[in-house]
Amino acid sequence: MARKSKMTKSEEKVKYPVKHIKITTCGQLYQTWKASKPLYERAPKNGLTLDVEYADNLSLINTDNESHNTKLMVCLHGAPGSHSDFEAVIQHMTRVGIRVIAPNFPAHSSAIYPTTLLWCDPNCPQIDSFVFLNPGGHRRIKAMRPVWYTEGGVKVYQNKWGRTLFQIFGTAFLNLTKTVTVKADNMN
Repeated sequence: MARKSKMTKSEEKVKYPVKHIKITTCGQLYQTWKASKPLYERAPKNGLTLDVEYADNLSLINTDNESHNTKLMVCLHGAPGSHSDFEAVIQHMTRVGIRVIAPNFPAHSSAIYPTTLLWCDPNCPQIDSFVFLNPGGHRRIKAMRPVWYTEGGVKVYQNKWGRTLFQIFGTAFLNLTKTVTVKADNMN
């Protein structure tokens, strides 16, 4: 006979609210790069306008919404990723009364750069600490197509001579196709 699990109210899963906000980013950066980096000559003049989906549990925690004393945790995912990577963290922090904001970065690299900028910018809010989690695996991302091309590229790159080919021809390939990597000056 199977026993029923008795979850207390504090242990129940709470579905956190998902919200949306429109942001425009990279405008000044692209203008600077257009002048000095040929790969960015077709970048949007005013930057990128994105509909950013984010998780925010403020409405679920027992606190005054106007309170400035509420502790805040910001969860920034890697690439690929989303706020759903932090579901267990959000649920736990909701139970202990800590606000969590976890934005998605749609087609916009990973969180390492925004995190570094937040840490270094004296005009940003005070940050007490960072915790880096990597829940991702080592499998091919489903969106990377065609499969034969991406997996073939990985096989070539795993070979010492293949890496040399990437380093020699990679930047030329990006210039021809007008595509951009995270760092166009480093093919590794």
